[in-house]
Amino acid sequence: MHRANQRYTQPQRPPVVDMDTIGNMSDEELASELQVVETGRESAYNTFCDTRPWEVEVAYFKREQHVRRLRREAHEKWLNQTRMSNAYFDNSVTVSSDAN
Repeated sequence: MHRANQRYTQPQRPPVVDMDTIGNMSDEELASELQVVETGRESAYNTFCDTRPWEVEVAYFKREQHVRRLRREAHEKWLNQTRMSNAYFDNSVTVSSDAN
């Protein structure tokens, strides 16, 4: 049977998730929701439906993942710089001399 002769039902549109809700999701929840939306997008594509609603949601989830990754990298860099600067500064001499 040719694809043109098959009947397709339009998949249910993805739920629109508020940015505040996305921001409060754990990394695991975020990855899980992204997978659900990507699966829905594939289903829409396979049934010749407009995939834009799913693509918008995928973009929001991926943006949040990207922002979190950048934030973690920046924090790690800051921690490394702080550790290095603390290694060169010994406050114990100043503290012990002030106590006398």
